[in-house]
Amino acid sequence: MRGTYFTRVVWRNAVLAAIEMFAMAGGHAVLSYFVARRFGPTAFGIVTLSGAIASAAAVAVSFGSISLGTRIVASREESVCRATGLMVGFQWTNALVILPVAATAVWLWPTSAPERAFILAGLAAVPAECLAAVVRAGFYGRERFAPAAALSTACSMVMLGAGLLALRGGVSFAVFGAVMALLAWARSAAALTLHSRVNGALVPAHPVEACKALGARAAPFFGVVLLSMVHQRAAVPMVRWQLGAEPLGLYGVAATAVGALAVMIQPVGTSLFPSIAGKSGGGGVLEARRAVLTLLLPFAAGVLCASAVSLSAGWLVGTFLDASYGGATPVLRIMAWTLPLTFVSSMSLRMLMASGRPNIAARILGLNSAVNIVANIVLIPSAGICGAAMAAVLSAAAGAAQGVAALARARGVIGPAAEESGTT
Repeated sequence: MRGTYFTRVVWRNAVLAAIEMFAMAGGHAVLSYFVARRFGPTAFGIVTLSGAIASAAAVAVSFGSISLGTRIVASREESVCRATGLMVGFQWTNALVILPVAATAVWLWPTSAPERAFILAGLAAVPAECLAAVVRAGFYGRERFAPAAALSTACSMVMLGAGLLALRGGVSFAVFGAVMALLAWARSAAALTLHSRVNGALVPAHPVEACKALGARAAPFFGVVLLSMVHQRAAVPMVRWQLGAEPLGLYGVAATAVGALAVMIQPVGTSLFPSIAGKSGGGGVLEARRAVLTLLLPFAAGVLCASAVSLSAGWLVGTFLDASYGGATPVLRIMAWTLPLTFVSSMSLRMLMASGRPNIAARILGLNSAVNIVANIVLIPSAGICGAAMAAVLSAAAGAAQGVAALARARGVIGPAAEESGTT
């Protein structure tokens, strides 16, 4: 019964979430390609740095509340409206403190005006992105993927079209950043409208109430998300400050291409979350042995993708970009081999998170981050952006090995039933 439920939930939700993720990742990759073509490697380096800074701000603002909120909704501990209201109140409180400090630091940072303007535009979009994620958490926690996935897919296509029109219109680099920030706010407004019509009006909770309800409980999830962000983005500031914006643009092109492929595994992990987090109503569980065997498929897919990208890297860069991006070819060849390792580590971490083991996931990501940072410190001065790519492969290998080991050590089942019976 549990196996049947698990399989049905995974395949149904994975298909819906895959459509959404492919639209988001594909739209981002296509728009990034045209930005790279339009503005050149130096500007794309600024785009890459802005994305890293905005990601760090978003992690701080959300403080793990998205993952916690999904579990709260999935376990029916609170209603969807109540849970989303708590998340919004909590995040707005954080944003009022964090974003002004971050914006002031960027404004005072001695850099070019276009770089400063683009980064500030990215920070301005952070509350909107967090708000849209809150609304999605409410739908995903109750396994109601269809409305959220449809809206997200439509918004991704609209943002892609609007971004391409802006580029076609010849807007400046700074104006393009402002346009994307406005589109992010329009996306959050659409998400709020959907939430009001399907789940009811979203009323933010009082800041004190929200912080009391979520603060301490969200900390373990925050640790996992923070370490994941450090693991993924550690090379960006190091490349920027050691090598400059143009080499970062070459690194960013390769990282964006590989990242768009890596996001393919996320729908499966997302579909696992509510089925395992539910503590009642026949919530699915995942056997430890089956969990390890499940990783074979994404690993095999990753090896095929890595082989194809590595062999065709020169053709891809030469065909779709100009000669100024020639330095991205060796980086792409190396980074392609993070794909099978990232597929395995990402899926194993999501299984651990969904089964209520954020502390194990945090330990894995902590070691990954340490490996990544040390490898970047050692390799970037000697090997440049290829060193940063090699550091990414090393840290991905560390994550994959730890994820498989953690699942292999588990006994019996992974999920609420195991927690209640004392099985680990």
